[in-house]
Amino acid sequence: MTDPNTHSDANTPATVLIADDDPVQLMLTSETLAAEGYKVIEAEDGDAAVRLFLAEQPDMAILDVMMPGQTGFEVCTLIRRNSDPDMAMIPVVLVTGLEDEDSVQTAFEVGATTFIAKPVQWALLGHQVRYLLRSAAMESELRHAKAQVEEASVLKSRLFATLCHELRTPLNGVIGFADVMLGQGLGPIGNPGYLEYAQDIRQCGDDLLSQVNRMLLLSRLEAGLAPLKASAANADLLLEQAVKRFRKAAEPRAVAINVRPLAAPLRLWCDVEVLNAGISALVDNAVKFSPFGGTVEVSAEEMGDQVVITVCDQGNGANVGDLEKLMRPFSQAETGLDRAHNGLGLGLPIARLAAERHKGRLAIANASTGGFVASMILPPSVRATDRRGTGDRRNAAA
Repeated sequence: MTDPNTHSDANTPATVLIADDDPVQLMLTSETLAAEGYKVIEAEDGDAAVRLFLAEQPDMAILDVMMPGQTGFEVCTLIRRNSDPDMAMIPVVLVTGLEDEDSVQTAFEVGATTFIAKPVQWALLGHQVRYLLRSAAMESELRHAKAQVEEASVLKSRLFATLCHELRTPLNGVIGFADVMLGQGLGPIGNPGYLEYAQDIRQCGDDLLSQVNRMLLLSRLEAGLAPLKASAANADLLLEQAVKRFRKAAEPRAVAINVRPLAAPLRLWCDVEVLNAGISALVDNAVKFSPFGGTVEVSAEEMGDQVVITVCDQGNGANVGDLEKLMRPFSQAETGLDRAHNGLGLGLPIARLAAERHKGRLAIANASTGGFVASMILPPSVRATDRRGTGDRRNAAA
C-alpha cells in the first residue's frame, strides 16, 4: 500500500495544498505539516488555491471556508468536478471558525472529506492528515481494482461471444455436412458428392483445431512455466516452414507470399516450435488482411547484433490508437460479430510472446507505403554463428 507520507505515483513527499487568508493560520499549518515531511504549497485566497490545484495536482487540500475570491466551499466544489477521477477524489478538509450546523452541513454537501474547527489542535493535525491520506490511498487502490475487474469482465464477455462465434462457424459445417451424409440425401454413400462434403468437414475440423491449438499455445506462452527447447536452425528454412501452410489458403484471393532471400546464411539458436508459431501467426494475419492480389513479404536479417524477422502486407493497416490494444489477447480493431475478418485476435499476441520468450520484442506499425509491418526483434543470444554443436543450452531462454 502507498505510504501516506508519499505521493501515490513516486517515492516523493505527498503534496498538501493549504489555502487561508489568515497569514498566521497559514504559517502555522504549513510549518506543522512541513515538519511532518510533507511538501506544502500555499494560497492566500480561493482563486490562488484553484490555480495551484490545477498546476500542482496536490494529494490533499486544506481550505479555509471564508476567503477572498472563491470560498472554501466553492474551491471544494471545483475540485470534486475535476475530470480526472483521482484528482477529484483527493481528501479535502474545510477549516473554519464558524461552528454552526449550517456550515458543517454545507461542507459535506459540497464534498468535503472532513471538517476542522478553529482553533486547530496542532498536535493532532499531522495525525489527521496522515490518516486521511492513508484512507485516500486505500480508496484509490480499491477504485482502480474495481476498474480493472470491470475491464476484465467486459473482456471476458467479449471473449466468450467471439469464442462461441468462431467455434460455432466450423462446427456448423461439421454437423451440417455430417447430417447430410448420415441421411444419404444424395443417395447411396457411393455418390462422389460425398467426397466434397468429407473435404469440407475436414477443413472445418482443421479450422476448429487450429483455433483451439492457438489458445493452448497462448496459454503456454503466457504461463512461461516450461523452458524453451533451444536448438540450431537455419533462418531460411524456418521462414519457409512458417509460410508453407498458408500458401494454399492464400490462393482463393490470389495473395502471393514471398520469402525474401537472405543476404548471407543465418543460423539461429532458438526454440524452433515457438519461433515458428510466432512467425506463422504473423503470416496468417498478413494473409487474412491482404487485399485480393496482394503480396505478403517475409524476411529475416541481421541488424547490428540483433536478428529481425519481418512480415509485411499490403492491407489497410490499423488505426494508430489501436496498435497497443492489438498486442493484447482477444483484442481486435473490429469487435462486432459481423466484422469483415474472422479470428480470435491471437495472432499478434502469440508473436509478441514468442519474441519475448526469446528475450526480444514485437514491433508493429503501418508501412509508409501502405499496409502493415510486424517485426520480431530478437537479441544477440538467438544467433548461432559462434556456437559449437547443438547441445549447448547456456543461452537458451527460460
